[in-house]
Amino acid sequence: MGLPITKVNLFLLAGVATAPLFMENVRLALVARLEQAGCKVNSELLFPYGDWSRKLLPQLLELRHDLGAARTRPLRSIGGTRVAAAVAARVAAGVSETTGAGCSACVAAGESETTSTGGAKHGGKSAVSGRSSGEAAYRAEGGDSVDGATLSGSCSRAGEPANDAASGARSLTLLLGHSGGGVAAVHAAGILAAEPALPCGAARPLRVVQIGSPKCPIPAWLQDSLLYASAINAQGRPSDPVTLLGSWRVWQRSRVGLPMWRSLAPTSPLTNIRLRLLGGHPDYFRESSPFINQQGLSNLEITVQSVMDWLNSTFEQKKL
Repeated sequence: MGLPITKVNLFLLAGVATAPLFMENVRLALVARLEQAGCKVNSELLFPYGDWSRKLLPQLLELRHDLGAARTRPLRSIGGTRVAAAVAARVAAGVSETTGAGCSACVAAGESETTSTGGAKHGGKSAVSGRSSGEAAYRAEGGDSVDGATLSGSCSRAGEPANDAASGARSLTLLLGHSGGGVAAVHAAGILAAEPALPCGAARPLRVVQIGSPKCPIPAWLQDSLLYASAINAQGRPSDPVTLLGSWRVWQRSRVGLPMWRSLAPTSPLTNIRLRLLGGHPDYFRESSPFINQQGLSNLEITVQSVMDWLNSTFEQKKL
């Protein structure tokens, strides 16, 4: 089935202590499927917290921060800030070739590095220049807080493809994160949405996929553009313990001003699917024995097919 877009900027976000090419199989598989659907694809592997060459403890501490202090404040997210900087730089520059090379800025997560987004630095600092002013401008446009509101502004709405002024192409930015990378993807979406200085294509990451990720609150404007996928075994029980971490719930004040622990509904994804796979957390993208089921389908095939089915369904729902 063809998609109502002609260009996809695909970013795959790894979790902590990940092998450099851990997500290469799913990158290649998604690129192939998207190209079959008639899309030109620019793709890249990103490491919001660093790959396995970086010490594990700093990565875990950064992810804990993003699941704690930054869970409803994406502008404070460490991994989200790095991803937003990388996405903004590449989309704004009009990435011209498909590559599997990891983002050096995200791999060197513990080091400060000047980026092309205006001199902002990585390593837990601001990776998108002018975060505070961007949030203020965003709210001044009439949008509510980044933490759970309907987007408003001059660019395309969150669920609609943006037009590439240079080529006339209808483009889409897709962030697919595994494990902690899924948390960084949600936060990056909020950061990019709050930065009005960025081009429309970069400022509106239109689709986010979380695979095997800890739960984190999903802002209302992103809920119908996000897919959450977790693994179950043959008995239908969760087989990925990482998906049991975190929560979609948030603390909010009641009408009388008292703190209240909200139910799942306000900040949970609208599409939450369970994939019947062999193995567990590190096995979503396996494509060889023993990760092939009795029907001859590998974990990778099941995962990619589910993502493509969902992606198609989001366009059908929006009647694009």
